[in-house]
Amino acid sequence: MRVLLLADRVFAAHERALIERIAVGLVAEGIDVHCALPAQNEGSRALFTLAREPVVYNDRGLAFTQRIRAAQVARQIAGDELADAIDIVHVFGGSAWGMGRELGELFDCPVAYEIWRVGMADKAARMTPRANGREGFFAPDTPIERALVKAGVGESVRLTPWGAVVPQDAKKLFEANRTHAVVLMSSGRERERCSAAFGGLIEAIGQREDVLVFVNASAAESGGIWKQAKALGVLNRVTVVEQMEDRRDLVLRCDMLVYPDARHEQRTVLLDAMAAGMVVVAARDELVTILKEYESASIVETPSKEEWREKIGQFLENPEHARALGMQARSQMQHHRRAGVHIASLVDAYAWLTEIGSPRSV
Repeated sequence: MRVLLLADRVFAAHERALIERIAVGLVAEGIDVHCALPAQNEGSRALFTLAREPVVYNDRGLAFTQRIRAAQVARQIAGDELADAIDIVHVFGGSAWGMGRELGELFDCPVAYEIWRVGMADKAARMTPRANGREGFFAPDTPIERALVKAGVGESVRLTPWGAVVPQDAKKLFEANRTHAVVLMSSGRERERCSAAFGGLIEAIGQREDVLVFVNASAAESGGIWKQAKALGVLNRVTVVEQMEDRRDLVLRCDMLVYPDARHEQRTVLLDAMAAGMVVVAARDELVTILKEYESASIVETPSKEEWREKIGQFLENPEHARALGMQARSQMQHHRRAGVHIASLVDAYAWLTEIGSPRSV
């Protein structure tokens, strides 16, 4: 089987770890994998570690040029022999759906769309079925699967839960006589949530000088944390990291992940943090099933600074409590969200879409 993984700009920037994980896992299963990334993701693309050099495509241009741009991608992969060159186009990110569909037409193969947040279900339902090809929607979590069924495309859905690689050794959290590190990650789109989480974090740290704070650029800029830190007089205690999603190794060196978003999105940074044994303090999001109080994370019920301060503070003051929750989260990942299980589910879903066929065609 030959698979093309096609990512849009946002997904390539935020989920490089997932794309690499899928590519490596599929190759291990004997699948020939190609990857296509936007030309504008120059910085992110350079960080990709893949067996085969990614194909570059232009994701900007007038609508009527999309077919031309798709043909350029197809030629990079298969030259002039497009027949049987690709068996599945797997699309990551809503902005690449049009390009994915064009490539499906050119290669005469099915197209799978990764529905990584609940809000994409309605967009999936609005798509006109392909005239001469099959399509499927892959749901990485059960609430997304239910949303797709509710939207009316249930017969074209397969559940393919994302997973993580669990390191052999668990992380040692909040070790004595060592500087500790807390990372706050957010899209920055929910400014009030960002502000409350950061304010609670700073108050929980108080006058301690043994805690470093890292913040991703989106949270600092779009979420207003940089201005907030300046107003609070704590700029010297905060380090803003560009492209932190691409620097997963930096995140996983920290002791705690603070995650204020509640946008019903799947993010592998949560899975990886839990797999590493970090303590995760996150906003309640009932449509992200991995976030479970006392099982995988400490859940903040209301977006208030006071609750964030209380939740974060309990771990800073009681490292044993943090270690216990970190080990519990790690166990959850080992038993329920392993990367190998995700790959197996994808292989099954590809077989269903190519051999049996999705009913989403006319």
